[in-house]
Amino acid sequence: MKCAKVRKNLSAYLDGQLEEKEKVFLEEHLRSCFSCQEEYNLFQRVDGLLEKIEPIEPTETFHPRLWQKIHSLGKEHWLEKLGTFFPFPLTAKVAFVFLLGIFIGSVSFFIQRGKIERQFRNDYSLSFALRSFADIPTNSLEEVVESVER
Repeated sequence: MKCAKVRKNLSAYLDGQLEEKEKVFLEEHLRSCFSCQEEYNLFQRVDGLLEKIEPIEPTETFHPRLWQKIHSLGKEHWLEKLGTFFPFPLTAKVAFVFLLGIFIGSVSFFIQRGKIERQFRNDYSLSFALRSFADIPTNSLEEVVESVER
């Protein structure tokens, strides 16, 4: 049994939730693996500490208030929830969303425009560089290469 699988099953082993076959494999692995033994000892200590903690009993009104809160969460409209973060009239909220859309669109436009301008500059400089070779006779490059090879 690999260490990762053993460590994944340590909590279930402590709680007595493993099948007998898995339990036997885990115990055999713990006998031979010091690292997993340390992890198991740590789990045992934490489990012992958790058992010493006194349970906290909620007040009588806790559960009714909890359920009331849970039921009220789904009833609030999303614009009403927005009011807690943005406490202005509805018209101001709509105007804000509209202006935010314009801002995001403008930023997107300028980013795209910059990309297009860079591409145009790259293409233009490449075509300019290629045009500078237009005056060279077509066979002259071959002659230069042949003369260098000789």
